[in-house]
Amino acid sequence: MIVTGFKTAQNDKYPDNNNDQEYNKNMDLLTKNGRTDLENKIIILNKKKPIIAEQLSAARENGGVEENEELHMSLDEMNRVDIEIARLQAIIEKSTILEIPKPGTYEKIIPGVTVELENYFVDKIVTYTILGETESNPGQGSISFKSPLGKELLGLRVGDVAELIRGDDVIEYEVLKIYVK
Repeated sequence: MIVTGFKTAQNDKYPDNNNDQEYNKNMDLLTKNGRTDLENKIIILNKKKPIIAEQLSAARENGGVEENEELHMSLDEMNRVDIEIARLQAIIEKSTILEIPKPGTYEKIIPGVTVELENYFVDKIVTYTILGETESNPGQGSISFKSPLGKELLGLRVGDVAELIRGDDVIEYEVLKIYVK
């Protein structure tokens, strides 16, 4: 038996498929600006390392290891910086660049677009840009495509309703507008 496969999401023969979940593999999405921000954070952290190394050197001259609080603090700080650098590098390595679509209105929700939603649960209109996990900040108007709401929104069109179950409540969001600024 021969099994073949193809991505129907990239095939105009199947325009209304619901295969937009291909984004949910073991990756994250980063905008070019998001990647640059992470790279700049790594640069700043690397600039701290020589300063911490000097503190370590000075602390070693002040006596024994067990009673040397400055030495322990400097070692902890160096360890914290190294861990943060490794974490940021791992995010960059595991991420794919999210190409933000051109400004305008769009028919369906994909990562990179902004959506205007009516939240029927609290009778409020909310606006979110769909980004990756690293750049997600609901308080600033962006949610992850991997978040419960983000997953529900992918592939929806204006007029569609996404339902989220939270405890005993069902929260409905109607898609009012899909666009890129």
